[in-house]
Amino acid sequence: MLATVQWSQFWELVTSESSVAALKLSLKTAAMSTLLCILFGVPMAAVLARSHFRGLSVLRSLILLPLVLPPVVGGIALLYTFGRKGLIGEQLEVLGIQIAFSTTAVVLAQTFVALPFLVVSLEGALRTAGTRYEAVASTLGARPTTVLRRVTLPLVLPGLVSGAVLAFARALGEFGATLTFAGSLQGVTRTLPLEIYLQRETDPDAAVALSLVLVVVAVVIVVARDVVATFDVAAGEVTAVLGPNGAGKSTVLAAVAGLHHPRRGLIELNSRVLTDTGRGVALAPHRRGTALLAQEALLFPHLSAAANVAFAPRSAGRSRRDSADSARHWLDAVDAAELADRKPSQLSGGQAQRVAVARALAAEPELLLLDEPMSALDVASAPALRSLLRRVLRTGDRTAVLVTHDALDALALADTVVVLDGGRVVERGDVRTVLTRPRSAFAARIAGINLRSGTMAGDGMLRSPVGVDIAGQTETDLPAGSAAVAVFEPRAVSVYLDPPHGSPRNAFAVTIAEIENRGDVVRVRAEDEAGQPGLSADITASAAAELDLVPGSVATFVVKATETLIYAQGAGS
Repeated sequence: MLATVQWSQFWELVTSESSVAALKLSLKTAAMSTLLCILFGVPMAAVLARSHFRGLSVLRSLILLPLVLPPVVGGIALLYTFGRKGLIGEQLEVLGIQIAFSTTAVVLAQTFVALPFLVVSLEGALRTAGTRYEAVASTLGARPTTVLRRVTLPLVLPGLVSGAVLAFARALGEFGATLTFAGSLQGVTRTLPLEIYLQRETDPDAAVALSLVLVVVAVVIVVARDVVATFDVAAGEVTAVLGPNGAGKSTVLAAVAGLHHPRRGLIELNSRVLTDTGRGVALAPHRRGTALLAQEALLFPHLSAAANVAFAPRSAGRSRRDSADSARHWLDAVDAAELADRKPSQLSGGQAQRVAVARALAAEPELLLLDEPMSALDVASAPALRSLLRRVLRTGDRTAVLVTHDALDALALADTVVVLDGGRVVERGDVRTVLTRPRSAFAARIAGINLRSGTMAGDGMLRSPVGVDIAGQTETDLPAGSAAVAVFEPRAVSVYLDPPHGSPRNAFAVTIAEIENRGDVVRVRAEDEAGQPGLSADITASAAAELDLVPGSVATFVVKATETLIYAQGAGS
């Protein structure tokens, strides 16, 4: 296509009156149809994923039917439903409402063909998320609509966004159903695909140029939804991947393990290509040399602990005797030899996770993938498993990637840290540097450090997005206008009901969000503000009582400039 475009006339061809009108109409109607897809697709996906009744398979087939129907057939169905002589259209005609051959018809045609794309994507996300959180919300008195709005949708937001993007892209390129049901009236129903079709006979150069525009718009829209994470893990190194929910951490692990196929990506392990979308390479999970330890032990319930551990070597073709010897070795290595003959149902959570560690190690992976292995354990079992993992990871220079929300996991197990946010790497470096000198809001939050980002002003102070100037100590000269962060410990923050005066200090007007007891101090946390994480202050119990602070109280957090460190913001080394 690129070779046939008349580049000397390209701008003139794509900016003609008819071309611009078609593009504007396409974008407007595709956006409207996407909103309708969300409005109708969310409850449809929820029913398909959460309901069990006779006829569910028939309902699913009807919803997904546009995926296999020729678009022209869909257009005819719409015409016989909403046309002047249609089942519904005839009734609307009496009221003076005409849908066929109007812009409304374009939107309905696009919605008809695009809706299944959103439903399929969201249904998969709902099934993956499970129902545990919804069950908890229901027992707390939330109505089904409240559960859907406040629990379910936030949990599956990435899947919803992905489905909406696909629906928009499909609506943008819709042709057959639109032509049949809406016709081709310039400025009313002639979308860009129809304009391309008409120009094909009268002006082939314009048709090719407009086709390129449509391709570029669709590619930009679809690519914009991808997770983009680029980082390296050195041999014999443990890298912790941190980030908020939905940042893409588990997606990265799934892609490395071969359980998720990225739209674009290159994954290599010891110079061996596991995934290369550019060349169409995608090794099967069992050929990658990776082992995944998930949040739950997921031991095979019909096998004993020893048989679970022996599963990997047996699958690799080793004899029963060698596999049994390997199982005994690894069970002993994780202090679980006495559990060999027990079934998973006879194990506690901590015991099951120890056996799962042995099973993963028995596979002798080149890369061990740990997806929040401590998250499902109680407070007594988690420290024991953390110590066990530290011992086995340090033995034999094992290479591993650890997904976690816990700073203690990163400190105890990892050599380096990568922080993901919105599917992109926002910070990386060795563990101690990232957790003591964070450059991202999430890293600061899990490290328990206050952080304010902004740009350097000409007077050497940091100016926050809301216009607050922050003074502090800088180790190097930072040019005016450069991105920087200011960090300070909660213990360095004083809390006042009224702004004080005196030595150079930074003052922040805040609204109290939470107050919690932390041993010999009280942690006072402020509400988030203007996209910045809430600040925290550690004060004595007597000070908290004297100030009479409660959630919703207005106060001033004050920290001395000498207690504030300012340094450049960036993704780290």
